[in-house]
Amino acid sequence: DDDLLGAELPAFNEGISQRHANRIAPFARHVLGLDISADFINLAQQGARERGLVNVTFIEEDIRQLTRENAFDCAVMLSTVFGLFSDRENEELLARVNRAMTPSGRLCFDFVNRDTALVDFQADWVFEKEGNYLLDRCSFDGRTGRITNRRLYMRNGAVTAAPFTFRFYNYTEAANLLAAAHFTIVGAFSGWDASPLHYKAKKIVVIADKTC
Repeated sequence: DDDLLGAELPAFNEGISQRHANRIAPFARHVLGLDISADFINLAQQGARERGLVNVTFIEEDIRQLTRENAFDCAVMLSTVFGLFSDRENEELLARVNRAMTPSGRLCFDFVNRDTALVDFQADWVFEKEGNYLLDRCSFDGRTGRITNRRLYMRNGAVTAAPFTFRFYNYTEAANLLAAAHFTIVGAFSGWDASPLHYKAKKIVVIADKTC
């Protein structure tokens, strides 16, 4: 997007800075990647060095505690980060991002589309790699719009539980949340290839401008 060129751009993403912020950096004046994991920060820094990037900075920080004001032209939250937190935290996150942006700031993020994610919902998944297993055991609560995943990792005979919940939103809910945080949607797509938003989209990518 030409609108990102020359921008002060933070990459707000939990656990994926090394995959996205470093790819954005060649197209922006400066990129700040925030991540809650020190291990992922280290990987991101290593990736930046390997690419010879000098305009990207990584900070170990929980995006729910973001306190910067009027600092960035653009912000991105990738890989469906939005929805990982409680409803109130998700709402507050959008407000914090708004305060962190300049008056003409632009936000881009993606989220799971509730309207279609449940059409062929599969409760149980098993993934195997090199003799290790990941087991997803999911349930959905229609009252809260949340999926609960009682995830298990099986590595070298050891079993580790890593349960989490995730909020599904549809376009209308997301638009209302953005409006409450003083953003206006200027684009919505069915994926990062900018394909038009359609009723079968499993993921929605939104571009929104700060209004005040």
